[in-house]
Amino acid sequence: MGEVMAEGEAAMSAGNHAAAVAAFRRAAYLGPEQPIAHLNLGLALEASGDVAAGTRAYAAARAALDRGDTALIEATLEGYHVGELRRLLQIKLGRNP
Repeated sequence: MGEVMAEGEAAMSAGNHAAAVAAFRRAAYLGPEQPIAHLNLGLALEASGDVAAGTRAYAAARAALDRGDTALIEATLEGYHVGELRRLLQIKLGRNP
């Protein structure tokens, strides 16, 4: 899944939102328990102008976060904490942090 995430990140950096969406969709499919895959999909969808689909991806990220193991999730966040991810998702979902 790491290669697919890297592909999506490279596409986002290049401004190729369609390729980023495709890569992050694959990542979310391959790792449905990984909130960061859903978060990145939401960001790519939002950047491409599909806010409604982005919101659905953020909701999937929140659900994966709620059912996941905090320690395992934090290991994928590259130094960030689950609480920070939770606050970001609350903002993206239009809820008070």
